Amino acid sequence: MLEVAEETRRDDGWPSRDQAFEERTEGLSEDAARFAIADAEEVLERGEDGRWRMPYCRPAVITAWSEMAYPPASVAAFPGELLLLPAGREDVVGPHVIEALRADLGDRLTVQEMDAGHMVYWDAFEDTVDALRRFLGAGVGLRE
Repeated sequence: MLEVAEETRRDDGWPSRDQAFEERTEGLSEDAARFAIADAEEVLERGEDGRWRMPYCRPAVITAWSEMAYPPASVAAFPGELLLLPAGREDVVGPHVIEALRADLGDRLTVQEMDAGHMVYWDAFEDTVDALRRFLGAGVGLRE
């Protein structure tokens, strides 16, 4: 988590929009790259220094990474069911998280690892929709 937080702290953006698009889509599937480009086109901002950046609060992101370094909070009091779709190509949701959720929720936890990177719904949109439909029930209609 410290490594990712440091990367966030040092993020100086990009000298051009084209370079931003290139780096934001590096290593992504064609489908995920389309989403990443659309996202960047919508929100990419040019700073006073002329560099292009995604608009987010670095201190908030760094804090989020530090919070993720702690053991998972208990959700034992949660009365419902939980669907967890961890990204199989990332290591953010480790076995310790799943074990903690399973200890708290038992059979109220459904885990379906996705063949995806960090943005699960970018890499595996149809699989994500299918998982949600199965979890929520066949009678539920989701807009595509």
